[in-house]
Amino acid sequence: MPPMDSKQYVPEFWTPMMIGAKGQYVLCNFGSDDDGAEDAPLCIIPTQARDVVKDPVNVLEKPNVMTHWLDLLTAAGARILLMHGHFFDSLSELAGGLEAGIDGFEMWQRRVDLVVDEVIERGLGVPGRIVFMGSSRHGFGVLYGTAQNEKIDAAVVIGPVIHWPWLKEFEGMDNHPLIRKHNLYDLVGRLPPRPLQVQQGYADERIGQHHNERLAAMLREAYEASGSPERLALTPMEIPGHSGGPPMHVNETVVTFLRAQGF
Repeated sequence: MPPMDSKQYVPEFWTPMMIGAKGQYVLCNFGSDDDGAEDAPLCIIPTQARDVVKDPVNVLEKPNVMTHWLDLLTAAGARILLMHGHFFDSLSELAGGLEAGIDGFEMWQRRVDLVVDEVIERGLGVPGRIVFMGSSRHGFGVLYGTAQNEKIDAAVVIGPVIHWPWLKEFEGMDNHPLIRKHNLYDLVGRLPPRPLQVQQGYADERIGQHHNERLAAMLREAYEASGSPERLALTPMEIPGHSGGPPMHVNETVVTFLRAQGF
């Protein structure tokens, strides 16, 4: 059951919109409570599920959009922006594009930058209160996008893809120039001191548990070096990873973490 104060299934909470200019437009859906605080955090959540972005009220199954996140965050008074991820919709197409020299990661970043700039310009989100959130492929997109965009103020990810060649769709691409160019490990130092929560399973075969452990160690070192270890939360999940959603008590830590960080 969703929290009683959840706005996720209230039609009036949502405003479908297109964000963009100059031929690039992003399908989005903005959720806001008219009675909410003016400085409420804006949680931007990318997904490949276009139908969910179009109509989050009537789609109960939300692939790659954290249903419990939406319940908990809307009940806590956050604003939401569902964002169609597009370039990560199909991993096989992303891999094929890379082989053809099409840089899907760069196009993803342009999309992120466009959305962040416009939500601030429109007043949908307040500078200093922009939170980027995602899982799996979009977990990578959130970490990558946050590292590249200083206007993003905090990030939360579940089971992020870390090293693309570990995925079967990208097998054998370890030395591909575009994979190497957008190596997430090289960007860890750009994340602190912004608040970051990373939820990881204990035996994630899809991601590669050794990559989970390496990323966690590098994040700890980076946040310690920046003098901001309290802004990093590495949250373990009682699931292997990519094998079902996190337990509810883990979902609830998202709100707890963001509130503790001043959001």
